[in-house]
Amino acid sequence: MSDIDLLNTTSQSLFKTFPITQIQQISTNLNQLSNLKHEEIRNLVGSKYRDLLISADEITIMEKLSHEQDSKLYDLIFGKFKIGIDDKISKFMNNKNDDFEIDQQNINQIKSIQSKTDFTIKLSKFLKINSDDEIEEIFMKINEIGNEWGDKSNLVLEKFKEIEIIFETKINEINDINELLKLELFWNKRNEFNISSLEQLLYNHLKSNLIKFDNLKEILEKFPKFIDNLNNDYQRKLQILIKNVQNLINELKPNPKNELKLYDLKFDDDDYLLKIEFLSKGLIFKEYQDINNGLQSIKDLLNFIKIINNDSFLKISNDYNDLLKSFQKHAQETNNSLLLKHLK
Repeated sequence: MSDIDLLNTTSQSLFKTFPITQIQQISTNLNQLSNLKHEEIRNLVGSKYRDLLISADEITIMEKLSHEQDSKLYDLIFGKFKIGIDDKISKFMNNKNDDFEIDQQNINQIKSIQSKTDFTIKLSKFLKINSDDEIEEIFMKINEIGNEWGDKSNLVLEKFKEIEIIFETKINEINDINELLKLELFWNKRNEFNISSLEQLLYNHLKSNLIKFDNLKEILEKFPKFIDNLNNDYQRKLQILIKNVQNLINELKPNPKNELKLYDLKFDDDDYLLKIEFLSKGLIFKEYQDINNGLQSIKDLLNFIKIINNDSFLKISNDYNDLLKSFQKHAQETNNSLLLKHLK
């Protein structure tokens, strides 16, 4: 049985060749062999995984060492080399008793080397810009590199694309209006960025997260280009609100069974005080409360748009007053004196 080539043997040939007892033994042996191979594979994978983790740690250490060596190499070559060049030029220009004759061509060559060295150092700083850098630090490194990139133009432009992504992230992280203004003023001085895309992100951040009634005037003064956008957006919001409230008033048919009554209130209810307020204002139905909330939202937005664009404010105020009159008329027709008083 040990000479059987099981890989090339079918179950039918086994049953023809061996009795049931031997086939059972073969099955048992195969199961044991299978378990053994699975264990070998598991141990092999486990050992390789540990080796992989060790290799990953070694790669991290190597990367750190390479960065350190890179920094030291720059200091060694460019730092000391630059000082040497400065001394050399100083000798050429100031020491007339030297053994060598002043050669303007040599001076120009040395200055050229010095200029290229300076640019290489600035380029290195520029290419190392990352999202952990402060905005002011990024500004400084970009300004240092200037616009004379020579044969490095593709490399620099690719880095500018990366910096644009950094700016996009930082826009949503900055909540200081003055810092955002600095950022906008900076990218508007450059032609390497997609300014329209950055401006849209800035506008969305201001509108969604920063604009409040107290700082609206300041934002409009510092970002006047957004006035028209804000005016249009607030007008759209108001038009939607006015339409919704108008529909609520037109469909107003409150069910007397749902009327809010004082003697139905329970003192231990979480919204007890709120319901007391509703009763004091005559907002005795859920429909009244929804209309009142809509009118209040319109009123709040009108305060904003009055600062943004007074003409828009006057126009939409007329629509608001029409809604208010319609609701007042309903209050009068239903003899709801508390609601009438609240709406005045």
